[in-house]
Amino acid sequence: MSLRAPRIYYFSITMLLGIPQAFGQSAPVISRIVPVPTIGFGISNSVMLAPGSAAAIYGTDLADTTVSAATPGQPQLGGIEIHLVDSSCQNAACELVASLVRVSPNRVDFNAPAITDISKVWKTRVVIVKNGQRYDNLTAADSVLLNDVFLEATPNPALTGQPVTFKARIAAMQGLLDPRLGAVTFMDGDTALGVVQLSNVITYTDAPPMRMYDVYLTTSKLAAGTHSIRADYSGNLYNSPKSSGTLSQAVSVPEISLFSTPNPSLFGQTVSIVATLNPSTCTGTVTFYDLSAPDSMAPPAFGPVIAESGSIGSAIVDRGRALMSTATFVVGSHPITVKYSGDARCGPITFAPGVDYQYRTISHSVVPR
Repeated sequence: MSLRAPRIYYFSITMLLGIPQAFGQSAPVISRIVPVPTIGFGISNSVMLAPGSAAAIYGTDLADTTVSAATPGQPQLGGIEIHLVDSSCQNAACELVASLVRVSPNRVDFNAPAITDISKVWKTRVVIVKNGQRYDNLTAADSVLLNDVFLEATPNPALTGQPVTFKARIAAMQGLLDPRLGAVTFMDGDTALGVVQLSNVITYTDAPPMRMYDVYLTTSKLAAGTHSIRADYSGNLYNSPKSSGTLSQAVSVPEISLFSTPNPSLFGQTVSIVATLNPSTCTGTVTFYDLSAPDSMAPPAFGPVIAESGSIGSAIVDRGRALMSTATFVVGSHPITVKYSGDARCGPITFAPGVDYQYRTISHSVVPR
């Protein structure tokens, strides 16, 4: 009868805990994460970053070597990757890869990645992929808060004279040592449209350690054309400055065109006059004028026409068109023009000299029977 030597099984702590680890490789440990340059006094275990902003991770065994990126935007450097994983879901869209600038065993400098949904705050934890091995649960689920300035405009496109409201959504860390919350400046290119102090904003949602502000600015002074709008947040002791992307705001002038039928017409024949508005969503009333009428004033080359002079009738705008009919024209030439009342969205259109007058005028002829 032979005796067998007993088998001895060795289990490492990492195997028992189910943590993947390369042979002979030390697991990284994260001690803190800070923005660069550092702001605040460490009142929270979370750091808030805007996409593209710089930050640094401190710890031990973060990388095996010290390497600086030759070009910006390196997803892998010195054998490591930094992933920021949103706590609300587990699919690949929630895992964002940071751009590495410099890595060393004790510090990793990176730029925050872009986020696919800028209307919310991304609450992420840090995952380090080191030499192909993934190390998770290194930080709290909300250790890095990613947020951009969300900007929208209503209405867009708009018409001249119409109020346009810009809304910027800003997330800011709260602190006791700096009562100044910063301000949001709404910019039209290089021109400031207005400044709103966050301390005056009452539309916000608390989600400690941060507060989400909805900041509004309304203006009706945008000229016709395309405007490049952005919102700039000044930052404060706890928050870095950040800006929204550029929003393209279109502003156009309401237009009106005229035609009459039949033209020419016979004396005593009913004539239909149609005013068409652009955009067709304009509502209100159109008043029609015959500038050849005895009580009408001289053509606009000598000054604007008084609104009531030469009026031949009014019509309600329906689906962008106003229609009136008349059989009262005398024999001769009749310059026809209009006045539009305007509504909440479309500004009024009145008589004006020169080209403006000619654009809104048609000539209707009446011949004898």
